[in-house]
Amino acid sequence: KSLLKLFQDEYAPKRMIGAKQGSIDQIRWSIQSFARFLGRAPIISDLCEDTITAFLRWTVKVRGNSVATANSKRRDLLTLWNYAVRKKLLRESPDVEKLREPRQLPKAWTMEEFGRILNAARSYDIRTRQAFAFRPGDYFTALFLAAYDTGLRLGALLKVRRDDWKPERRELTVDAEHQKQAVAQTFIVSEETADRV
Repeated sequence: KSLLKLFQDEYAPKRMIGAKQGSIDQIRWSIQSFARFLGRAPIISDLCEDTITAFLRWTVKVRGNSVATANSKRRDLLTLWNYAVRKKLLRESPDVEKLREPRQLPKAWTMEEFGRILNAARSYDIRTRQAFAFRPGDYFTALFLAAYDTGLRLGALLKVRRDDWKPERRELTVDAEHQKQAVAQTFIVSEETADRV
């Protein structure tokens, strides 16, 4: 049986109810990557230690993906492997070690670079016939400052509603369904950000 068919017909409809589309797509992409490695569509019996280990090595060494990406693909394939064992489609449970991930310092802009970005945002203007509720420069400045103060991902920040902002307390709340970790958070932003929002 095809691994993609197992995922689409059984696993996703039964085990991913309410999952974000991005999570579903992620597993599908891992299966597609596994297919590129094999040179054909993977079948359930391809889920074995030697093949998955070789796939992880290929993902890093040949495809040039990061170890974190390889571990993400490993997690997706092992999830399907465990499901296949529970459904008695495979007998042997997975035993594929996670690759060691080096912990790097995050790359970030310096304060000087961020200042230049804010200056560019403040002066940004767009010539169009479409009417905007705000001047684009004000919008982008508020967006960048809010991102800086909260560390939120862009997708989560763009889903913030007017009701999520409490200006009297300089408080910004983000609902759990918009967060990657599925946890609601409240942030107190700087006075400069509050003035721009």
